[in-house]
Amino acid sequence: MLRRFLIPGLALTLLACGGETSDDLGSPGGGGDAATGGAAGSGASGGDGGSAALGGGGGSAGSDGGSGGGDCVQQGDGWPAGTEASCADLGVLAVDSPIVSDAGGDGSVSPGEGFELKVVLREVAGVGFGWYPGVKFESSHAGVTLVESDWFYGIFGCQSYDVGAQGKVEPSVKPGTVVTLTARAAMLNAECPDAPALVLKLTVK
Repeated sequence: MLRRFLIPGLALTLLACGGETSDDLGSPGGGGDAATGGAAGSGASGGDGGSAALGGGGGSAGSDGGSGGGDCVQQGDGWPAGTEASCADLGVLAVDSPIVSDAGGDGSVSPGEGFELKVVLREVAGVGFGWYPGVKFESSHAGVTLVESDWFYGIFGCQSYDVGAQGKVEPSVKPGTVVTLTARAAMLNAECPDAPALVLKLTVK
C-alpha cells in the first residue's frame, strides 16, 4: 500500500518566464487535502516565501511569479482551434502541490525503493492551452529516475489536472543523498526548458 506524505523541510521553487517564487514547506500536518490538488487555491501564490504552502500545498503560482492571489477568471473563447503552440504559450500553466508516496509506506524514500511523485498542473491565466499539455519530470541524480505517465489533449482556462510520475531509487544511492527533482509544465514532443516549473529536494533515507 502506498502512503502519501509531504517531504519534511521540502524546498519549493516555482520558476516561470517572468520571475521566481520560493516557498518552504514545514513538517507534514493539517491541510493535506489541499496538497492533493483538489482544494488548493487558483491564481498566483505570493512570491514572498510566505506560509501558503505549510501543511498542505497552498495555491498555484502564475506564470509571472507575482503575488496576486485572485481567482482565475476565464477569458475570451479559449484556445483557437488548430493553433500550434510555442514554448512561450506554456506561461499560462503552473505546477504545484507535490506529494510523494513511497512503496514501503514508512514515510521516506530509501535506496532500492520505488516511489510516486504527484503534482497539480494548473491553467492560471483563464485562456486555456490546447496543444497536448503535461508535466515533464527530471532528476539531478542518475541513480534516481522519474518517468511521467500523464499527457492531455488540452486544458481549459482555470482548469487543473493531477499529474503523476513513477520514481525509482537505485540500491547504489547512499542514504543522506539529496536529489533535486523538477516538475516542469510541458507540451508533448517539445523541449521548453524555461517553462514554469516546480523544483524540490528529496533526501534519500
